[in-house]
Amino acid sequence: MSTLHRIPARNSDLACGELADETILVCLDPDLGESELVTVLNESASAVWALIDGKRSVEEIIEILLEDYEVSRDELCQDVQDLLMDLCAKNVLNFSEDEKHGEGADGEEEKEGLG
Repeated sequence: MSTLHRIPARNSDLACGELADETILVCLDPDLGESELVTVLNESASAVWALIDGKRSVEEIIEILLEDYEVSRDELCQDVQDLLMDLCAKNVLNFSEDEKHGEGADGEEEKEGLG
């Protein structure tokens, strides 16, 4: 499932800090189920994390990163989506729908091309 039109938001039960080129995420609520207590993000994952503000869609984050990284759009798109899905599985972020591309009247996500 594509996450391009979804908006990632940080879990509010996290503390985060930077050490060298890495970002360290610490879960402050150990009752979050399957979440890991500590997650360490490398330099490129930290760049993605820094852009997660609860307002930008995944697609907007990718567009910003394309300005700084010499990589194809397809490769960056896949890498960012994989990272975000991994972070979601660790309960350090969640997704909401981009209101511009949200759900249809029947509750199904509208399908739009990237064209």
